[in-house]
Amino acid sequence: MDPILRKSLGAAKAGHEGVLAGFGLERYIVYGPPMGSSLRQWEERLTLRGNGEAAYENMRSITDGSGDEVGLYRGTVSRQALADVIELVDQVGLMDEAPYRIEPADMAIRITIIAGGIEAVKHIGVNEPERIQHLQPLFRRLQEIELRVRNHPARTMSIEMSTPESAEVGMQVLPVNLRFVNRGTESYWINHPRSLGKGAYYDRCSLNYGLRPSIEPGITPPPIEVMEAVLRPDREEGLQMIWLPAGAVQEARLLAEVNFHQPGEFLLRAVYSNYSGEDLVGGVPRMRGCVFSAENSMPVSG
Repeated sequence: MDPILRKSLGAAKAGHEGVLAGFGLERYIVYGPPMGSSLRQWEERLTLRGNGEAAYENMRSITDGSGDEVGLYRGTVSRQALADVIELVDQVGLMDEAPYRIEPADMAIRITIIAGGIEAVKHIGVNEPERIQHLQPLFRRLQEIELRVRNHPARTMSIEMSTPESAEVGMQVLPVNLRFVNRGTESYWINHPRSLGKGAYYDRCSLNYGLRPSIEPGITPPPIEVMEAVLRPDREEGLQMIWLPAGAVQEARLLAEVNFHQPGEFLLRAVYSNYSGEDLVGGVPRMRGCVFSAENSMPVSG
């Protein structure tokens, strides 16, 4: 470790106000293909400041679970918790790690520390699990802080979907209601579904659906053949964006052209994905990210 950095980390751990004023640590996790010029499909960022500020932000849930939300969360980190993290950085020898082999689409962790005029960056690849075992105490401590910060949402987005209870076989236009949920304390804009789906594949609002295969004892069912239908407004109002007030829900009435090709039980899930553009529109926050609704089950009769 750089001797100036080591000395500065020691001062920060001891509570030196001057060093803590400019101290920062960031854990940045990326995974998947590029989305535009600067983003990856999965991104999450945890930042800790020497003044006690902490923040967590994600663009898409690593677990990709139905109903998972994305957004920005703001909390605090105690002096003792920050000192513990600094101690662990030294104990696990993070800054002395040899370079990792990281392929372009691999999941990777980037730890950045700024202290006492020294910036230190370490890239950790997770495709060599035997090499990162000794780093787990640090990763677990950062995960604990993240979970606490996520109890304080600033701007979040998730979607809920409602559809008809049943349908009949054939091509049809299915009404789909989406509810965009913001649990946070701050308001923001999102791109209206009508403005998506006209460019990159990762900017879309659509309905994914497929026939659930029959389950027979001792036989592995084939994977669901997933089909996709664009979600468009049920009436054209020309809106480009939707305003989500703090702690509010906004509903969008949409339509999807679907083909229920045979009778059976179909599973349906909505996806809203928007990576393009910037985080501010005219200086006002705009939410970007990818979220999925919970699955609906729909019986389709012949």
